[in-house]
Amino acid sequence: DLQALRLGDGTFLTVVGGWNGVGAEKAFWRALHAAACERFKTVLGPNANKLHEDHFHLDMAKRNRGYALCE
Repeated sequence: DLQALRLGDGTFLTVVGGWNGVGAEKAFWRALHAAACERFKTVLGPNANKLHEDHFHLDMAKRNRGYALCE
């Protein structure tokens, strides 16, 4: 699970603070979510459900017929 990141310049970003934010931070989290969907079999983020409103769940679980879940 991914809840927050610290950038090289020391900036601390959180999913809960940035997902519905404005500007560059919102764009960053949206782009990160989209990129994760290209690499992981399961990506659940704030739009998936209430349980994931403050973090991303990422996993590589095997699924039938190569199915992937990106929400």
